[in-house]
This record gives sequence, structure tokens and C-alpha cells, in this order.
Amino acid sequence: GIRKTLGSSRKQLIGQFMGETFLLVLLSALLSVVLSKWLINIFSDFVPEGLSFELFKSPVIISGVIVLLLLVTFLSGLYPALILSKFNAVSVLKNHLGVGNKKSNLRKFLTVFQFSIAQVFIIATLLVGNQINYLLNKDMGFKTDAIVSVYSPRSEGGLSKKELFAEKLKTIPEIKQISLGGEPPASISTNSTNVSYNNGKVEMKSELQFVFGDTNYSELFELDIIAGRTLRNDTIKELVINETCLKNLGFASPDEAIGKMVQLNGDAIPVVGVMADFYQRSLKSKIKPMALRGDWNRSRWSQYYAVHIAFQNASGIGLEETLSKIETIYKSVYTDVEDYRLVFLDETIQKFYTREQKVSKLLNWATGLSILISCLGLLGLVIYTTNRRVKEIGVRKVLGASLLQINTLLCKEFLILVAIAFIIASPIAWYGINNWLQDFAYKTSISFWVFLASGSTMIFFALLVISIKTLQAANANPVNSLRSE
Repeated sequence: GIRKTLGSSRKQLIGQFMGETFLLVLLSALLSVVLSKWLINIFSDFVPEGLSFELFKSPVIISGVIVLLLLVTFLSGLYPALILSKFNAVSVLKNHLGVGNKKSNLRKFLTVFQFSIAQVFIIATLLVGNQINYLLNKDMGFKTDAIVSVYSPRSEGGLSKKELFAEKLKTIPEIKQISLGGEPPASISTNSTNVSYNNGKVEMKSELQFVFGDTNYSELFELDIIAGRTLRNDTIKELVINETCLKNLGFASPDEAIGKMVQLNGDAIPVVGVMADFYQRSLKSKIKPMALRGDWNRSRWSQYYAVHIAFQNASGIGLEETLSKIETIYKSVYTDVEDYRLVFLDETIQKFYTREQKVSKLLNWATGLSILISCLGLLGLVIYTTNRRVKEIGVRKVLGASLLQINTLLCKEFLILVAIAFIIASPIAWYGINNWLQDFAYKTSISFWVFLASGSTMIFFALLVISIKTLQAANANPVNSLRSE
């Protein structure tokens, strides 16, 4: 108002406002460069390897940054500059700025829009976190903790060194049990064929995946044998099938399958046991028909390429020393091999859900940012509204209104906006997460408490932001706001 009175043109005022906006954007850009080095480390899983600040030497990157600075300045500064520069100088100096209904509605719409996005992110973060927690803590149907697998060199097809390695491991007192076998019950590898059973009336067929293990395998991994027995010998052709295979072959009960002959690659193989279903892969896929079998073809190439080790102490006390002993024995057996692979079973299961954990990490950051931006937007609206109603607050205090009554009056309007945002965001978040959960064969339910927690979280942040300004306005001396009238 003073500048217009002293002769400034509207163009000069717009230039001043745009210049101030550019300085803010430039400072933000400099701060972002400092933060980006830290953020690249945090998001190392999401960025290409070798990404460094050397990129800033590229003319294309430099040009892109300059264009971005100008674009953000234009988008963020032009509208305020046009609005502020067209105010009537007399009205500004008298503090009589009439605010139209349309502008007030626009501010409310933007607040609801911001909080709707924040609510969607909060709900999505809680539901994704709930699903990941369900995946990582779901009972896989076999023992997963305190078990490691040590793999033999990939080129080794014989069994003698593996047996020697296993025998030497028995001298380590911290080891509870040892088993020779292929992959553990849960892995990313597949070895499958087709199996059939003729019950005299009809021939039933099923796909069949194999898990290879010796006579200790089922005990070490605590596979639940619900009928019959486990393998008696590594080289005798016999099968221990799971419940899914049992159903596919048409058996009415586990006991019925014991002793029956199934056709496998032209051979008749007896079913000697039935084990309870367990999850061979991530919970994205359904349980497949599976059978435990021995090392039938070891004369040509052994299917036992790992030594599975269960520890006495599941708490991990003294684990580092035990692992060092295992490595020493391994290197004494495989003297000319540098490839030493030791894998924890629980880590293998966690790797099934690497992508989901990355999604969860991104959602956590997005949620934090969206809450911050929403609260800043709400704070701006609260400051604007309380400044407009400062005389009304003064009059109410003079007439005897308490601090709580004034605060409730001011908060009510903003909390209604937050509630509207919650009503809008809930079905959007439910639809998005429900679609995401369809990728999983086994999933947790979308709980009501998640939406309740999201709404409560947003109301808490909103009240915190609102109260900062409303309590300050309500505590102000009414004489200061009314003495000019």
C-alpha cells in the first residue's frame, strides 16, 4: 500500500514479489543440494549404482536445474504477486481487505485436498506395514530360526567332501543337528515333475516339486509328519508327500496314501509318509504339491549340495565364534576353493519381501512429508483466519468467553475440514491397498482400527498446529485489538 502511494506501478510490485519468491526458491535449492547427499545414502536401494555429484558437471543437468528454479518460482510466486499487487492502496492502509467467499472456499478446498493426501498415505503406510509384519511373522510350517545352510562349490557333483565336512562339524558342541540336502524348505529354486496315481477307477495327476534331504532333514527343519514316516534311506526310492499333493491325487485321508504306489517318470514309487503343508515361497504364491525325496541319482550327480546346520542356542549367544569354527572346517575340507556361501534361513525368507519392504520405506517418508506439508498449509490458514477474527476474539473475551470456549470455537472450523478429508481419503486408500493385496495369496484383513488410528493421528497433528496459533490469539489482550475501533 505504501509503495503504491509513493508511485510504484503494478509491474514493479509484481517484480518485487517474484524476486523475493526466487530468493526463497534459490535458498531451498541450495538446502536441497546439501540434503540430497544424505538422502542418496538413505535411498541407496532405489537409485542406480555409481550415482554421484559428478552429474552436476553435466550441462544438461545444470540447464535442468535452472529451468526447474524458474518454473517453481513462476508457479509459486505469480498468483500471490498478481493478487497482492492489485489491492487498493487506501483499503490496504486502513486494513479493510474484503475477502470474497470464493477465495475462502478455495483455501478450504486446498486444505481438504492436502489432508486427504496425507490421510491416504497414513492409512496406506499402516496397512502395508501390517501386511509386511504378517508376512515376516507368519508361521511357515517349519523351523526357521537358528538354522544356516553352507553350500558346497557349484562345480562339485560328488558327495564325499560334503560327508567329510558334515562329519567334522559334529565336533563343534554349539551345533545341535546336521543334515545333508538340497535347498531348505523355503527357497527360490524349483525342481519339479509330474506324478500320477491310478485308484482303479480313474487316474489322478498332479504337478510335483521336490525337496531333497537325508534322513535327518525333516527332523532338523521340524517338518510335521502327520502320517507314516520320514525317509529311511538316502538312495531308496520313496516319497513323503505334502497335503496339497495328497488332495490332488485324490486320497481321502493321509493314512490312505501310505503304501500306495505313484507313477513318477515311468517308475512306481511308494508313498511312505505325508507331511503337513508348509510355505515353499513367499506368501504371494499358493502352496504347491511337494514331496521330500532322497538322493536317488548320486552315482551321476548328487542333489545334496548343502549342509544344513541347526544350533543349540537359538538366542544367538556365541554365534560369531561358532560361525568362525564352521568356516575354518569348511576351508580345511575345501582347501583349493575360495567360494564360501553360508546363508541364514530367516534371511532367505526376508528376501522374499525385499520389494514390499522398500515400498514400506518409501511410504514412511511420503507420509512424513505429506503430514508436514498439510500441517504447514493448515498453519497458514489458521494464521490467516485468526488474524481476520482478532477483533471478534477481543469482543468475546470482553463479554466473558473463557480461553477454552474461544479455542473450541476457532478449532471447530478446521477440524471439520480434517474430518471431510478423512471421509474422502478412506475409500481411496481402501481401494488402493485392496488392489495391492491381491498380489498375495495369503494376506491380512484390512482392519477398522487402521482407519481409526489414521483419523486420530491426523486430528492430533491438526489440533497441535491449530492450538499453537489459536491459544496465542485467545490469550492476547483484547485492549490491543479493540482500541483502534
